[in-house]
Amino acid sequence: MTVKNNINNETVLQEEDSNHIGVIKLTFGRKEKEKKEISELDFESSHYLLDKAKDVVRRGYSKVILDLQNVTYIDSEGIWTLYEMHANLKKLSCSFVLLNPKGDVRRMLNSIKVSMKIKVFYDEKKAFNFLLEN
Repeated sequence: MTVKNNINNETVLQEEDSNHIGVIKLTFGRKEKEKKEISELDFESSHYLLDKAKDVVRRGYSKVILDLQNVTYIDSEGIWTLYEMHANLKKLSCSFVLLNPKGDVRRMLNSIKVSMKIKVFYDEKKAFNFLLEN
């Protein structure tokens, strides 16, 4: 896996050989005193994320992983954004999976059963293998 592009130091796209897998790693947010990244998937960030998904497809990726590792908060707008990304990518015949939801984000996704619509992985290698096979 190699780093493909770094957009405004906010989104890292990675490519697995020539299999056209794009990885969106969310690193937006505000810094606390201890320099820990805090990311929130909410109204303010939803449009940004939808634009990044469109950008990934424009770059030729047909398989997309959204890495939620740095996301510490998600609200109803964030959930809607995930479903909207899934629907938009599906219309374009693109595959879409979520990776590494943690803490409260993981609990929220589990409680509303997001995995019934969108595949969720906790291991990057498994996510890549799933996309390579599908």
